[in-house]
Amino acid sequence: MMHRQCPVCNLKFSHKDVLIRHMKTHQQDKPFQCGLCNKVYTTTTNLNKHMKRAHPGEEKPIYLCSYCSEPFSNGDTLSRHVRRHHEGKCYQCSICRRAFSSKNCLDIHMRTHSGEKPYQCMTCMKEFSHTSGLTVHIRSHTGEKPYKCTNCNKDFTTWNSLAAHKNAHMGEKPYRCTICSKEFSYKNSLSTHIRSHKGGEQHQCSVCGIVCANATSLSVHGMRRHTGEKPHVCSVCSMRFFAKGDLKLHMRTHTGERPYACSFCSKSYVTRNQLKLHARIHWGEKPFQCSVCSKRFHRKGTLTEHMKVHSSVKPYHCSVCARGFARSNDLKRHMKSHDSEKKSHVCPVCSRVLTRQCDYNRHIRIHT
Repeated sequence: MMHRQCPVCNLKFSHKDVLIRHMKTHQQDKPFQCGLCNKVYTTTTNLNKHMKRAHPGEEKPIYLCSYCSEPFSNGDTLSRHVRRHHEGKCYQCSICRRAFSSKNCLDIHMRTHSGEKPYQCMTCMKEFSHTSGLTVHIRSHTGEKPYKCTNCNKDFTTWNSLAAHKNAHMGEKPYRCTICSKEFSYKNSLSTHIRSHKGGEQHQCSVCGIVCANATSLSVHGMRRHTGEKPHVCSVCSMRFFAKGDLKLHMRTHTGERPYACSFCSKSYVTRNQLKLHARIHWGEKPFQCSVCSKRFHRKGTLTEHMKVHSSVKPYHCSVCARGFARSNDLKRHMKSHDSEKKSHVCPVCSRVLTRQCDYNRHIRIHT
């Protein structure tokens, strides 16, 4: 018996009419996109026909996934990608047809169409559609640049900026123009270069300001950086990440790899940033200062804990005398004072140990 195969999902059917009915379920599903004009199609066959008809002179046709905009050199590779990564995603945008694995990711994505910006900067009142955009923007007011290049000590506002900067140090040029094959160290440099070919409009992210080569690239940038979509999955614990680099760092928690060693004491760390924080102890660097008493600290977390000393809130209470403390460490030190009291309140008659002086006085009366 001849089996007829669905070109979209590869299901096989014994009768042509059953296949035709099945194909109708894919009529609204168009995962195969032309990378040159952004038209979308139900099957790779239709996309291939479009390529030959509309772009016959292109030496390197671009096949894009309409879900995540990842480019492919041929329709077969794109088809395998769609089956592997996007089947089962049931939350789809009714406007641009992008699919998401959760309703939360879809809701965040919809803000790109509605213009909703619920997060506002309290300094300049600028609004943002996602918290990550607001976080990066606030650094423009505070001057905070938490990401430092270990080669030249230059500081950066975002991790992406630092990563691009490191490419220049290493001579790496991971961004290639699909038109002339020229390579670049920085994504923004590629974006600027591509506009010289097309003379097209600038596609800039409204959240973080990054410039993308085209509307499709801008869309996938927004999906991965600002909507919470995380396509990279840990093979050990199934934890998800939006960047391969983040997954690589996470894998070290499973392998135990600690590639960054301190040259002073030989302690090792998972990330370069952890080593940098540790090195402050050896250098005597204390960049975080208390605004109340001017005391300085190696880490921001230590400063935050210290600030509780100046607070009137005392959530930690002694179980013996009910005295309150702002920090848990202060309570622990206080409890030791009760330990010493225990040693001094021993009944000389029966050797019973009592915690408090008042209890000891009351007990002594029993023997008199």
